[in-house]
Amino acid sequence: MSGLGILLAVAGLLVTTMVIVAMILLTPRGNVEVHVEGTEAGGSNLSPTKAPAAPVAVATTPTR
Repeated sequence: MSGLGILLAVAGLLVTTMVIVAMILLTPRGNVEVHVEGTEAGGSNLSPTKAPAAPVAVATTPTR
């Protein structure tokens, strides 16, 4: 293994360790309330907007 390969391996290990430590430190402690409006978890924060209409099929003519 060359010096550059070892340097890249050490840098990758360092960055991976820093990411894992940051994920652990950023994780909230205790209970975090997700649904503020109420206790209903079945869609209390969903938008009341209706789904869009199905696309219209258009006949195409073959090109020659």
